Amino acid sequence: MKQALSTLLLIVPFFMAPALAQDAPQGQPDPSHEAVLARGKVMTDMGKALRTLQLGLRQKDDIGSLLLAAELVNMNAELITNVFQTEAYEPGSEALPAIWQNWEDFSNKAEAALEQTAALVDAIDMEDLREANSLLRKVTADCAACHDVYRGESDR
Repeated sequence: MKQALSTLLLIVPFFMAPALAQDAPQGQPDPSHEAVLARGKVMTDMGKALRTLQLGLRQKDDIGSLLLAAELVNMNAELITNVFQTEAYEPGSEALPAIWQNWEDFSNKAEAALEQTAALVDAIDMEDLREANSLLRKVTADCAACHDVYRGESDR
């Protein structure tokens, strides 16, 4: 499974590069635009991985598939504070100014999510699916609680 994670870590930059390079004005990247794209990508990918994991646990998928989904969730959780460092807004962004006004609380919530997602990976790796389900419920509840405070409606 370590090889699958290593392969995943090698291919992720290839998927992120087009999003980060999109609409860059004449070779000069716009840091605000890149920040919004990066955080949108991370949060979207994390949501997809969470849904995959929920479905996989419900359908009792093989441990390897569950572990890969959990590792994707954990990897994206690890990126949260990094992609929100830049205070940036543009049409379509759902991030609220409260993130940067309450950075300590936001980053504490992100750190707690990272700890929980790491525990989720461990539970699946140990094949403790009861614990994995419990942790997944906590992670999704914490995501929703954070979104209630720090995410607004998209203006797209």
